[in-house]
Amino acid sequence: MSKLVAAVTQIYNVKHYFTSSYHPQTNSIAERTNKTVIQCLKTIVENQSNWAELLPGILMAFRMSPSASSEFSPYHLLFGKEMNLPVDTTLLPKTDLNKNLKCHIENILDCLKIAKRCATDNLQYSQERQKSHYDKNTALPQFEIQDLVLIHNPKVPVGLSSKLHRKNDGPFYIVAKGPNHTFMLRRCEDNKLLKNMINSNRLKKYIPQIIAQI
Repeated sequence: MSKLVAAVTQIYNVKHYFTSSYHPQTNSIAERTNKTVIQCLKTIVENQSNWAELLPGILMAFRMSPSASSEFSPYHLLFGKEMNLPVDTTLLPKTDLNKNLKCHIENILDCLKIAKRCATDNLQYSQERQKSHYDKNTALPQFEIQDLVLIHNPKVPVGLSSKLHRKNDGPFYIVAKGPNHTFMLRRCEDNKLLKNMINSNRLKKYIPQIIAQI
């Protein structure tokens, strides 16, 4: 499978990014879109067997809704105008049917250029504002090589009780730093190296318990 993915990414000139476990942030737009669609499905689905029938209507609503960041709907940025709903077609003036095709196309292209330019400016402003807010409320990880840490692991193994599940696994010690605040760890108990890099969001410093001798 890895060779197949490598071949596809090479053919389509796609740069392949990797994520650490429980931290999928390489394609934030797709992740945010999926989350929105799932939230809508949860709101209107009656049982989990008919969600596919509801999906076209949800996607239609998503495509016609303006984005908070760009202030334009996806449909508008693709076609240069807002989506015509079934009720809108009955209200369109009949004179529009006799428009010159060339003038109609030029008008759509002009609207597309204006919309994309405005959306680009709005996105840049929104990203700067979001980054400023994120940086203000997020502290950089303060982990160094040889630090003892615990890994936050919320997933409960099949067959075990969530009430008795230990959400922090470890201790481990840091052996190397990776990109984007990720770290390579070894388990203190058996010195086994973990295969995957762990993001700092899942780590917390481990303080050994000192039992006083009486």
